[in-house]
Amino acid sequence: MPKLILQPLLENCFQHGFRERSDEVCRLRLTIGFENTALCIVVEDDGEGMSQERQRALEQALQSDSESFACFIRRSKHIGLRNVNARLCLHCRVAKAVWIDRSPLGGTRVTLRLPRGGRMAARAPRLTREGGSQAAQSFDCG
Repeated sequence: MPKLILQPLLENCFQHGFRERSDEVCRLRLTIGFENTALCIVVEDDGEGMSQERQRALEQALQSDSESFACFIRRSKHIGLRNVNARLCLHCRVAKAVWIDRSPLGGTRVTLRLPRGGRMAARAPRLTREGGSQAAQSFDCG
């Protein structure tokens, strides 16, 4: 796994999700495990969340990056997430590695899906809907 993959995701939680919440307790959840044929790494928060319009724009930017390297190098927005997606796509040889949606916590959820195999297979627990940790029980990687 490439270095510094989680740092931009965690930084986004603080810069965007918790920006207006200086006096409140903020929740951030990191879940790592396997589901089917993918290692899933999920970062989610209970911050402001993201509008559907902003989420669509970010998804479109990720799609454009995968279709054209020129789009990626000309980027001026969503640099951290786009960089994470591009690096994981190159490393894992996949077309897309980052998914964004609304978190059950109320904020944003970013899911990294990486093909299962290699050294990662022995380290992460299998995510299940029953049993396991509390985070794994409520986790939905699909």
